[in-house]
Amino acid sequence: MDYTLLVGDEKIPVRVDVRESGLSMEFRQGEARDISTSLINGNRVTFTMDGRNVTAYLAPDQGDRDVTIVMVRGRRYRIMDAGLAELKAARKKAAGPDLPDSVTPPMPSVVVRVLVGENDRVTKGQGVIVVSAMKTETTLAAPFSGLVTGIHAAEGDSVRPGQVLVDIEPGPENEE
Repeated sequence: MDYTLLVGDEKIPVRVDVRESGLSMEFRQGEARDISTSLINGNRVTFTMDGRNVTAYLAPDQGDRDVTIVMVRGRRYRIMDAGLAELKAARKKAAGPDLPDSVTPPMPSVVVRVLVGENDRVTKGQGVIVVSAMKTETTLAAPFSGLVTGIHAAEGDSVRPGQVLVDIEPGPENEE
């Protein structure tokens, strides 16, 4: 089977043939390797490649479930199928800006200003609250158009990631 792996920004063509003794992998053109693998536990694998043992630690990327983090000899590699990476990039471009689905700060912050009140209509992308972290102000935006049904923070409040600061009930675009 032929694959193209995305390792960092580098695309690496890989041909994999399954054999009784393990895998035969050809990296790039002409770099053939006979590899046998042993799963030690759910996130640790030992590879025997050309007579040398290599232990790799595998973990899913916390920010992107389609990426696998591979640690080998202290080096960290982000690996994913290049075709999947291109598909995701095209979908993201077509979808427009990537907004969260709730109004929550990206890091521990202090509320500087509340820009909306309860029962205000907001449009997708409209600023609703301003927070400050590490001397930088960030305006948090409405993830969709709708009606503000609750405000859970006031100026001067310390807030944390995951804490919903403004409730918005989805609704039609603001007609003003």
